[in-house]
Amino acid sequence: MSEQTFRDFKLTVEYRWNCDSTVIRKSNNKNSGVMYMVPADYPDMLWPKGLQFQIKESSTGDFILLQEMTLTVNGKQTEPGKSVVVKGIEDPSNLPGEWNTLVITSENGKITQELNGKLVNEGSNPSVKEGRILLQYEGFPIDFRKVEIEIK
Repeated sequence: MSEQTFRDFKLTVEYRWNCDSTVIRKSNNKNSGVMYMVPADYPDMLWPKGLQFQIKESSTGDFILLQEMTLTVNGKQTEPGKSVVVKGIEDPSNLPGEWNTLVITSENGKITQELNGKLVNEGSNPSVKEGRILLQYEGFPIDFRKVEIEIK
């Protein structure tokens, strides 16, 4: 997890599922994510408050809103909850083992999530306006590289 918090930013991350059979797996489910807007004062816990760019077989690009986080999507505010899923528009993921590029942009209260050059989700008016960023691993090996953040 980053020590620094970010408000208006563009985060670019490349990832791929590591399909090397010699790498130990704790799970066969391809499930991971990039979390952001995790409040600096929120306790360090397994599922902290914030937004997640879901990286998961067949549903990469979903918003996951954790610990009562809310967001306006398609003109309607989400209901607060422990883990609220907002389905993405599409999942243009590359095949397992191939690199993917995700881009999260947060600017003036608007958030967009892109995958491999395509818009996969967007929302506005997040209940948390800034926070830390973290990369997740949930049991199936995943590689991250070229993590870049541009302050807006």
